[in-house]
Amino acid sequence: MMTTAMCPLRVLLLWALLCPGRGNVQEEIFTRPGSDLLIPIRIHLTLNHTDTRRCDGIEWRYKPPTRDESSRIFQHRGCTLRKPENTTLPNIRLSENGSLIISNVTPENDGMYSVEIHNSTGHRIQTDYYTVHVEVPVSGPDLNVSCLQNGIAEISCRVEEGTKPNISLSVIGGSQERYSTSANNITAIVGSPGPWNITCTVENGVSRSEESRAGVTCPVPLSDITVNHTCFPDGSAEAECSVKGSDPRYSWSLDGRSVSSHRRVTLHPPVSGTLHCDVINTINNLSRSINIFCAEVRLGTLTGLLPSGDQSSYPLETGALTLWRPELLPSGDRALTLWRPGSYPLETGLLPSGDRSSYPLKTGLLNSGDQTLTLWRPGSYPLKTGLLPSED
Repeated sequence: MMTTAMCPLRVLLLWALLCPGRGNVQEEIFTRPGSDLLIPIRIHLTLNHTDTRRCDGIEWRYKPPTRDESSRIFQHRGCTLRKPENTTLPNIRLSENGSLIISNVTPENDGMYSVEIHNSTGHRIQTDYYTVHVEVPVSGPDLNVSCLQNGIAEISCRVEEGTKPNISLSVIGGSQERYSTSANNITAIVGSPGPWNITCTVENGVSRSEESRAGVTCPVPLSDITVNHTCFPDGSAEAECSVKGSDPRYSWSLDGRSVSSHRRVTLHPPVSGTLHCDVINTINNLSRSINIFCAEVRLGTLTGLLPSGDQSSYPLETGALTLWRPELLPSGDRALTLWRPGSYPLETGLLPSGDRSSYPLKTGLLNSGDQTLTLWRPGSYPLKTGLLPSED
């Protein structure tokens, strides 16, 4: 916007040449329907005087956006105002200093307004141009997030009302893969599962509106389901269902009987049958079944390892518990399981037929150091006692 010096205009041509306006004005004005608008004259003019030869002159013209030529809407010369009777703008008038006033603006007032200013001798001083944009304010944006597969989201922002809305969409925290736009909508396909901070802004020349969402995420499909279980000496068991994905919801059943709705389940003895885990989220569901059997372990002595007639045996006391279960293996083999009392089984070893086998006891099972419990197949050398500390 440019301003001009306020020089009194005189009838003398020399004064008019020495004190002209400093340049033409070109300005864009944005307004909304129903408002009142003042388009100013920016220099001092003499429009009323007893001597008509001393009045300056102005001429206002208007060009609609759909036309190439302008038409005169006001002319003030010789101290007399003239307004054409066929004007299409009934809500316009001039102020005392020649500025244009538009009352109760309507969309028909949109267009180019120009004012040509003359001094009292008829010499043109300057011509100012004003482009008036009559715009309906934008409505609040409608922001939507649609979750697609694999955590990808389609984020759209739409505006229902407003003239020439400018829509912008900001997504922080994800990778924008592609955008699509239309006159009143913008859509982005965003990668990675979030969270995203999303802001949609809609504006035009007379209004601005914004909607934001923080920490937006999309669920990830379930995958890679596994079921693991552990048997305890008292015959109970604990099972865990592991799965990748967002917001999994669990359901356990044992032989068709519901037993839990958590990730981990504790099963009380006796434990035997088909254990089934179902997992579901908002995208898909997975399931996995296992056969489970957990026998109760009884404390006692380890017998039957020595040849007939040998009365030696190995007492089972605190520190390590040994489970001897020949019925679970093929004929001629034996199973040895070491337990930490009240906890999980540590390891399982086999005694193959016809061979002697050594089974190491890990550090922490005994009070001092590592020990080796050596088991001999019946018919071989007797089992020696005193391999473990006396307090274990």
